[in-house]
Amino acid sequence: MPDEAAIQPNDAPMMIIPMDPRANVSIMRGGKHISGPTRPIFSFAYDALQFSMNVRSYMRDGVSREMTPEEVAEVSGFLEGLTVDEARSRRYAESKRLIDYLASTDWYVIRQLEAGKPVPEDITQARARAREAIDWS
Repeated sequence: MPDEAAIQPNDAPMMIIPMDPRANVSIMRGGKHISGPTRPIFSFAYDALQFSMNVRSYMRDGVSREMTPEEVAEVSGFLEGLTVDEARSRRYAESKRLIDYLASTDWYVIRQLEAGKPVPEDITQARARAREAIDWS
């Protein structure tokens, strides 16, 4: 683990894991931002987590807890071992945005199936473009 006194604030790794398990994990390391759907598994259970130079805490069962030195070392080791692939992170973020768009317009399709009212052509075309652009890899 690097000497914390030698780390500049902009270089210090940061991670935010929201309470919502469907939300993206957001990580900053070495001035690069990555995000993704995978919540890391640690030796301690958590519902949400914040890790930075100043905040090292997590929520579990509605209770905020400060990390122990062992937990800090575990999270630091995880962050230092990550491969930062910004291009992959951008592709993931764009695909997530497109999937969210499809979800937000699903009601048009349901309305057509249930009530027979056609989906507007611009929505049909935008949904088709979104499906084609999603990177499923």
